[in-house]
Amino acid sequence: MQRKESAIKEISVIYPNEKNYFVNVITIDSHDTPRDEIIVIFYDITEFKNLEKIKAELIANVSHELRTPLTAIKGYVETLEDEAYDTVEEKSRFLKIIKRHTQRLIDIVSDLLVLSEIEVKESEKSANDSQQFDSVDINKILLSCYDSLKSEIGNKNLNFENNMHDNLPVIKGNQFLLEQAFINLLDNAIKYTPENGTIGLKTMLDPESNEIVVEISDSG
Repeated sequence: MQRKESAIKEISVIYPNEKNYFVNVITIDSHDTPRDEIIVIFYDITEFKNLEKIKAELIANVSHELRTPLTAIKGYVETLEDEAYDTVEEKSRFLKIIKRHTQRLIDIVSDLLVLSEIEVKESEKSANDSQQFDSVDINKILLSCYDSLKSEIGNKNLNFENNMHDNLPVIKGNQFLLEQAFINLLDNAIKYTPENGTIGLKTMLDPESNEIVVEISDSG
């Protein structure tokens, strides 16, 4: 037998479960029969393709996730450079905000390291650690997000409406992920609201479901 040629093609199988394969088709010249023989080899690359998809989604989102804390840090550093803000209390508040967003950048990088560990099959412990829940105050998180983007709100001269319900219950959740989600929503509201427009934060406790409802509104 002598190999004549080979061809490799990627295929997807949808039913019964979605799978991805590399198919290697090898044509063999057989001296014993007048017909060529074909060998077909399937390589299951489903896990590899899933990882590629995760990476693509990460690359698409990571610039946005990094931009928000970096913008906040830059804005408050510039504010500290302004001699009009020279009280100890104001400087202390700005430094705390900068510190919080520096920690956010560290957390984002930590998530990237978790993804790297997934790739080499060593992520089980890190994945469990990232799912820890904290006791969180939704109103406090929202106000923290507002403080982070306050300079952008001021640059567009936007009005801010605070309709957050007092005495909401403390809930269990991932504080980092909640803050990340709210910052993204608030950032989009600022982005699509014209100058002199209005954005609002509203929280309430649904009396029937006993669930906390969060609304981020804009006039864009």
